Amino acid sequence: MKGLTSKARDAAVNECRILASLEHPNIIQYKEAFIEKSTKNLCIVMEYADGGDLHKIVNDAKKGKSRIPEKDVWKYLIQMLAGIKFLHEMKICHRDLKCANVFLTKDGIVKIGDLGVSKVNHGSLMHTQTGTPYYACPEIWKDMPYDYKSDVWSFGVIVYEMCKLVPPFDAKDMAGLANKICLGKYSPIPSTYSKDLTNVIGYCLKVLPKKRVSSTALWEKSEIVEKLDEFDCSGSDAFDKKLLATIKVPIRLSEIDNKLPKAKYDTIEEETKGGAKKGKAKPRLNSARPTTDKLNSYNKKPASKGRNNSSKKSSDKSTAKKGAPASKFQNKYKIQNKLSPSRALKPAIGRPGAPMSACGRRSPLANRLSPSPRYMGGAPGYRRPAGMPSNAKKY
Repeated sequence: MKGLTSKARDAAVNECRILASLEHPNIIQYKEAFIEKSTKNLCIVMEYADGGDLHKIVNDAKKGKSRIPEKDVWKYLIQMLAGIKFLHEMKICHRDLKCANVFLTKDGIVKIGDLGVSKVNHGSLMHTQTGTPYYACPEIWKDMPYDYKSDVWSFGVIVYEMCKLVPPFDAKDMAGLANKICLGKYSPIPSTYSKDLTNVIGYCLKVLPKKRVSSTALWEKSEIVEKLDEFDCSGSDAFDKKLLATIKVPIRLSEIDNKLPKAKYDTIEEETKGGAKKGKAKPRLNSARPTTDKLNSYNKKPASKGRNNSSKKSSDKSTAKKGAPASKFQNKYKIQNKLSPSRALKPAIGRPGAPMSACGRRSPLANRLSPSPRYMGGAPGYRRPAGMPSNAKKY
């Protein structure tokens, strides 16, 4: 964060804000964000997807010279569409959907992630050219304004790649790739897959945005509706759709911690073993800190039996009445300092009354500013006797 421009800082904080606003089973969950003190880097703690991503699934199928089963394709397809529909209802355009950004859990749950270039759009068209070339829509290649339907195009490319194991558009150079994408011509998927899958891909890969379906319209297509009950996917109607307020990055990065979204760690129901109470929850990460009583016990020091004044101070405190407030004894020592300086508490190490360093010894700065009267060599307010050589140290 320290070496970034103001625009890059706003983009990084914007990702935290968007992630913290999204609570959907098919969107990667935000856990916590903080500034690492030593490097001044912004760290975002995310939900861990232990099943890899779709890119790994496609590559494994390539290596094994096999196909992804159609049932699995539909399972991933429905969950992806549910997450994309939820994003669009939140007025968020992902802008970088691809196989590598669709994560999976071991249970087969899809998690859309990497919202670093996503944008909150309030109805206007977007112009920034961003995303991955293979998954970019024709509008972006033509440098034209685009909207949420750019995500629908990328979604169609992902579904095609799951079926064919290669992107629908490929070329040797960028110019050839742009030409193929703008023409919108691609080879059909293998005949082993159903016609419904071919129809879904066709709805998404329309060159003209006006003919391309939206995520909501695609969700209502008969090919999708028939599969909803099979995969128990309720869509995004039951989830909160409130976006957090915009975060303004302060000039001092040390003040940004107070502006970042709050942590959102899940709790685990503790099992009834070893006398544990049922229903008691504990945090997923061990964030417990020592209590005040425990810290006070660390700071207590045993009273030492010595003749020096520092031990006398500790012994006075140890023999004090337990019910008396500490301020009473502090005031007592302050009065002694005012009335009789000789009775004041004195440090155990170093010249009496000299400033003490952190390690308990007389600091070098104190030696320069207030040297002992027995030493010479430029002490403030002291005159060397006449005839005394300047290199004399004692007299």
